[in-house]
Amino acid sequence: MKIDAPIKFELPIWNGIQEKPGASAAKLEINYSDLTGIYIQMGKRIIQYEKNYKHMTPLGGSNYIENLRMGKIDWILNSISKCDKVLEIGGGDSSNYKHFDCEKYTIIDPSIKQNEKTSKLTLITDYFENVTLNEKYDVVLLISVLEHVDDPNQIIEKAYNVLKDDGSMFVFIPIIEKQFAIGDFNALIHEHINYFTYLGAKNLFIKNKLLVDSYYFKNDGGFFKLVKGQANINKNEKFDLNKISYIFKYQYERFRNLLSGEGKILFYGATNGLNNLFYLIGDNIDYEQFRVTDSDPTKWNKFISSHPLPILSLDHLKNYKTVCISALSFYDQIAKSILNDKIILATGSI
Repeated sequence: MKIDAPIKFELPIWNGIQEKPGASAAKLEINYSDLTGIYIQMGKRIIQYEKNYKHMTPLGGSNYIENLRMGKIDWILNSISKCDKVLEIGGGDSSNYKHFDCEKYTIIDPSIKQNEKTSKLTLITDYFENVTLNEKYDVVLLISVLEHVDDPNQIIEKAYNVLKDDGSMFVFIPIIEKQFAIGDFNALIHEHINYFTYLGAKNLFIKNKLLVDSYYFKNDGGFFKLVKGQANINKNEKFDLNKISYIFKYQYERFRNLLSGEGKILFYGATNGLNNLFYLIGDNIDYEQFRVTDSDPTKWNKFISSHPLPILSLDHLKNYKTVCISALSFYDQIAKSILNDKIILATGSI
């Protein structure tokens, strides 16, 4: 018997920024998992990563994306003193290895396509779950991986087994406490099978004999440095998905009311969350009154799939009195960049 999921929406499948509008949609249902603090998407997997990465945030292609990537790599490099052997799981491409002064760098990813071969770099085109490794590593990297996999426990358990006793594992994952608490539709995306609170991530690591050596949180992402050790799982988190579902529905109603008012609004952030909301609204609005801009020039004159008009350049900010920030993970940075004469709103808590 199927258990009804507390969080349930029909949403567009996010393919990033497109050359033309037009959205395909599918059910997205989120329920509790067996481990406190981790929530899972129900139903059949939609995204198949061995085919391509078109459903994911691009790995490169703009200064914005490269800055995000280097922020993660700098965090890792500043946290290690030894890395003779590095294993990167789910790397997507081979860009990161050039930043590591190591003897051997191995990348395992089902969609990796580069043919670059050096004595330092080894590429394995497969899922980590299918690969047998006969050596251990000083550093294991799981950067934006665990939210996408069917069984994060299997990945962490296997990664533990190939980590040296004095090694370090680095994990970056979205942490959804804030996003769920405010009803941020950017958190709801088909490619994410698993949704972690901080406690949920920590419980996953503890279950596999890993301790959080250091942690920091930025832009709704959690940066974890893990070392081998043991502790007790914490089952005290009180996260009610029925209440979270109500908050998401409330924020949708708030968005609909925002669009029912008079005057033009420029939405800042060509994001999955904004795409979700415009899809739920449908065609019963004047889209010319509600345009989208973004700080990434590679997105200009392209489309989010649920909005029929192209993304505007930042030059158009001067034509709008009201700006609504839709990239909520970067709210503070965006708000500081907007002139004080604007009315600033947000699609989340404000």
